[in-house]
Amino acid sequence: MRRFQHSADIGGERVPYSARVRRDRGKWMVVFRGPDGREVKALTTHDARGKTPPDALHADAPALLRAVYRPDSPAGPVAARPGWDELLDEVGRTSPHTRSETLRQYRAAVKAFREVLPEVASPLDVSEEQVRRFGRLWLAAPSRRGNGGGKRSPATLSYYLRGLSGFSNHLVDLGRLAKNLWKGVRAPKGERARKPAPTADDVRVFFEWARARYPDWASLHALLELKLVSGCRTADVCRLRTGQLSGGSLTFSPDVVKTKEARSLPLPARLAAALRAVAGPVHLWEGLFADIPKYRKASNGYPPAFSWRTVYHVVNNLFREYREAHPDRPGLSPHGLRRRAVTAAVRELGSADAAALALGLHAQTARAHYLDASQAFETDAAMRRVGERMLAEITEPERNQSRGKRRNSLKN
Repeated sequence: MRRFQHSADIGGERVPYSARVRRDRGKWMVVFRGPDGREVKALTTHDARGKTPPDALHADAPALLRAVYRPDSPAGPVAARPGWDELLDEVGRTSPHTRSETLRQYRAAVKAFREVLPEVASPLDVSEEQVRRFGRLWLAAPSRRGNGGGKRSPATLSYYLRGLSGFSNHLVDLGRLAKNLWKGVRAPKGERARKPAPTADDVRVFFEWARARYPDWASLHALLELKLVSGCRTADVCRLRTGQLSGGSLTFSPDVVKTKEARSLPLPARLAAALRAVAGPVHLWEGLFADIPKYRKASNGYPPAFSWRTVYHVVNNLFREYREAHPDRPGLSPHGLRRRAVTAAVRELGSADAAALALGLHAQTARAHYLDASQAFETDAAMRRVGERMLAEITEPERNQSRGKRRNSLKN
């Protein structure tokens, strides 16, 4: 019988275990014998970087053992409890007004959490210690982007933390959780380079390229122009319905606006007319969808009925092809047009709050992610005037005093 070097208390009972390395995964395992006498191997999240397991592995061991020996224990995973996927589905079913992008954020956040803490079988089993550890574990893992090995971004971690908190809020509302352990958890502040908004010249070059490439595709040009002036996310633009186009405006119901407040977007007359000309019976871009096979090739074909996701992918691919065709110019993405719209609105209205209200954004979000202040405000000229005025305040008294001395000398 194999000897085990360690043991863990699972609530009045000590269970022997050993720590071994799983070579194909590069991770430590906790190995022990289950109640039936068979050997159980539980993979941990701890990287194998030497011959000695980290102390954190022994801290995790009781929960891993308890899950096998006492699955109904309140201190461990409960067998009858719903898992992550089941509760994600429940939140989706019971939250009809939650935006689809928000639900995608919840799923992405849950995927990130389970990646680093796979032993947690349900969101109902997350402990305060695991909440504290998640961010450190996720940031410590190498990035999977590019060739791998890069550092993960605190900004991405912040996105996941907000998703886990939002998901937990729903579980509290459903009576599944007593409290939201993720509330107030923040990612560490890292080096963050704010992306500049595209300039007017950047946008002009892109639209000239698109018109030259597809001179007769009127619906595509209408979509791109609407994307530019609306400041909407690409998915929101692609899902527009013809009924939202009323007179010279687009109306947005609260369920599709992040601020949960209805808004109306006045359109330039030329663009409003172009949209009415290409609008489909139900969906605004049905005509564009029908024309895709005429202008674009697809190895796997296209759906037989209207799909806003297909339109979405065409738009994203178009921007990618533009970047490939213009390696010497600043990269331009669909989201770049959103930054351009926010920046232009702030410049015109003179207020980030007013611009955010007009575009259906939270003011804080507009400032933090979309506003390019260097383009929105002419700070250089203003600060030059401020400097001249301040210098005048300290030099004018000297000039007045010297003038007074000259007058007195003339009198004498």
